[in-house]
Amino acid sequence: MFTLEIIINAFLSALLVYIAVNSIFRYQFSSERILTSAVLIFIIILFVFRNGENVTGLLISLISLVVVTIFVMVLYNQKKDFGYFLLNIRKNEFEEINTALKKEATILRIKKENIEFENRFPHIVYINNELGSKVRELFKKLDKVVIKKKKHFTMQNYWYIVVLLVLLAVIWRF
Repeated sequence: MFTLEIIINAFLSALLVYIAVNSIFRYQFSSERILTSAVLIFIIILFVFRNGENVTGLLISLISLVVVTIFVMVLYNQKKDFGYFLLNIRKNEFEEINTALKKEATILRIKKENIEFENRFPHIVYINNELGSKVRELFKKLDKVVIKKKKHFTMQNYWYIVVLLVLLAVIWRF
C-alpha cells in the first residue's frame, strides 16, 4: 500500500526528472512567470512536507498556494502585464530567438515597444498592454520555432543531470 510519503516522493521525482529532461530535449521552451513560480513553490512545499506526517499543514500550504496563484494571475491579466521565462536558452542563441520573437510579434500585431527584456537576465521577457490571448499565441509559436532547432548536450545539461541525481538520492534516501 502506498503511503503519502511514497506518493509525494514519486511526484517530486517526476517533477525533477521532467525539469532535467526538458533542459536537454526542450519540450517546453517558454513558461509563464507566475505559473513557474507557483511550480517552484509547490516543489519546495512538497520537499518540506515529504515525510507525510503533517497532512493538515500540507493541505493548508497547497490551498494557500492555489488561491494566491489564481489571485495574482487574475490581477496581472487585468493589468495586461505578462512575463515569460525563456528556458534553456544559450548565450549564442539569444539574438536568433530575439529575432524570431520580434518576427512572430509583428505577425500577431503586437507592438515591439511593448516587449521588454530584463537587462540583467535576458531569459525574462515582459509584454505589457497586450491581450493575454495574443501573448499566449506568441509564445506558442515561439515554442514551435525553438523546439525544431538542433539540440545540443552541453555542460549546463550535464550539471542538471548531476543535480537531479543528487536530489533523487536525497529524496529517496532520507
